[in-house]
Amino acid sequence: MEDITIVKLFKRYIRNTEEKAPVVERIAVLCKLTNAVKTAGNFPTHKIYVTTKALKHLYDRKPAEEFNAILKYLLPLVKFPDHIYAMKAGKRGDLCFVKKFRGLLYVCSIEITNDKDPDEQCEGMNYVVTAFRLRKGKESYLNSYRLIWSWKGGFPSS
Repeated sequence: MEDITIVKLFKRYIRNTEEKAPVVERIAVLCKLTNAVKTAGNFPTHKIYVTTKALKHLYDRKPAEEFNAILKYLLPLVKFPDHIYAMKAGKRGDLCFVKKFRGLLYVCSIEITNDKDPDEQCEGMNYVVTAFRLRKGKESYLNSYRLIWSWKGGFPSS
């Protein structure tokens, strides 16, 4: 695994690739979770990883403006989410992180795997699956998800 920022990972392996073109598979640490978020999500390790495969998926599927916003906001979205929801059956990922930036809601799906985390020497790695912005008027999307944690008034609650 590389010690590299998400923007550098994008610039090095994804930028200017053609749609659906294969990319070099790389994994990088996106961030280290706060203790409150780690506990709330019952994560096996503090680290959240991002792969070139996930970035390529976002790059191919999102409009440029939304993709650029996701690159900018992904780290604070995951590190300091406003809400954490349990992912619905049939959706990829285990948890759904939500945070508001500039009046718009951004969502990130996180998957917990049985992969061994080489940095923390424990079973279980946490990966970004996908991220997107909820369009105005689509906030009801989250109504069918079960809220498991919310950051209220600067203090985490469960």
